[in-house]
Amino acid sequence: MFDAKLAQVESGAKRISGDKLMALADGAIRNYTSFALLFLPTLNADPASALTAQPQGLGDDKMKRWYLLGRLSLARTLSRRPDPDLNQRRALLQRSLDHYKFIVELAEKLPFKEGGEYSFTEELSVCKEMLGLLPSKISRLHILRQTNPMA
Repeated sequence: MFDAKLAQVESGAKRISGDKLMALADGAIRNYTSFALLFLPTLNADPASALTAQPQGLGDDKMKRWYLLGRLSLARTLSRRPDPDLNQRRALLQRSLDHYKFIVELAEKLPFKEGGEYSFTEELSVCKEMLGLLPSKISRLHILRQTNPMA
């Protein structure tokens, strides 16, 4: 829902308040996080380290793809969530960058079968591209914050 509403706003087809977009993004982040937590070895995981823990139950390529797509959607939503506070925006981008790093490391550690029905090749290239782009975006927000302390 968040992606659909954000696309409408970006195309100029609809006006939606920033608060509504943030609420939709927060809901999506909660749901993607809950999905990722299903793959942890314990349900009582430490929330601070839960999303960096090695997932379990990713045996076949179909399940790996679902898991990685869920994590990719989480990273993407974090990077696109609007926030008027530049410090919060930078924190969201940093979290997104951390998720992209995790996805790349996991996808390279658990490769898909060549010629198989499921793959993650195109998505992995997007993740690697984001690893190159997000640090400069985070840096620009830091510079903007320094030049405009009231932002």
